[in-house]
Amino acid sequence: MSFTLDLYKSAEYYNTIYVLKKEIVEPRIFTYIKNLLRPYDDVVDIGAGPGNMLKALLSFPLKYYTAIDFSPIALQRIEKICTPFHVETRCIDIETLTKPVPHMSSHSIYICTNIFEHLLHPEHIFQYFPIKTVLFSCPDFPAKAHVRYFETMDTVTAFFKKYGFTITTHDTIRRKTQIWYVGRAECSTF
Repeated sequence: MSFTLDLYKSAEYYNTIYVLKKEIVEPRIFTYIKNLLRPYDDVVDIGAGPGNMLKALLSFPLKYYTAIDFSPIALQRIEKICTPFHVETRCIDIETLTKPVPHMSSHSIYICTNIFEHLLHPEHIFQYFPIKTVLFSCPDFPAKAHVRYFETMDTVTAFFKKYGFTITTHDTIRRKTQIWYVGRAECSTF
């Protein structure tokens, strides 16, 4: 993993972006992740942002969707999306967690798209949520808001292994010079 010198960006930084309705996403990530889900899964989307993953799942038969983000503006945008399934939003800053998040299930599928590169303490996700399965995307390029990036699939594999996870399926999504590693990881200690 490589690190940039840029500092962790606050909720206020992202609130500004979300007020402008600026979208910085690669939609094929969400299609890939959706294809890894099973009908009627319970989903917890950590770092949900303004609801890009939720929008990709609107036609998918989910049982329950929980959006977690530290930006109240992002969560307000999610709450305006009409869905055929139950949606809950929770404003949580992963960086400041000191104990397990209440009312979370190990039976849920956790989605972490484009979040690990933003966190100074990504271990908080694995320490404070009862994650058995995580669907992920990780970029291989530096950006203004990234505190790290993943240079190869091997660095992604090592990252998950450090927290007791084994990648069971993965792929690469390319856009010009940018690459995202996407896949599914399972906890080996559950």
